[in-house]
Amino acid sequence: MKPELLGQFPDEERHIEFIHQIGKVVAEFCGGQINGVHAPDGSFSGQPFCDAPLMSVWPDDRLPDLQHCVWGPYDPEGWEGVTADTIGIEQAGEPLPMKPGEIRKALQSLLAEAHRAQVSESRA
Repeated sequence: MKPELLGQFPDEERHIEFIHQIGKVVAEFCGGQINGVHAPDGSFSGQPFCDAPLMSVWPDDRLPDLQHCVWGPYDPEGWEGVTADTIGIEQAGEPLPMKPGEIRKALQSLLAEAHRAQVSESRA
């Protein structure tokens, strides 16, 4: 999430391309269509890692389920207007106990906490 701390990418364009390529690999194996990756736009202001590039993914008929797929927890608003029927898949499984946006916030909080602990440990 913060590769610049490790000197991994010389510029934002390289980071964006990395995220795009990783997204394509995940989509190839798990489903979904990668629409692109762009620099952060500030819409998640105040959220951990809100300065990371944002990837846009659209569901397709290769997904096993809209809620339980690899992409489900990462879109805070969900795929507006999309149902399992509209993309030609069967809805499977029980509804998630948390909304996708809540799952994303919980994961981001865990990542932020781990990052803070790592920074504190490296300073000690």
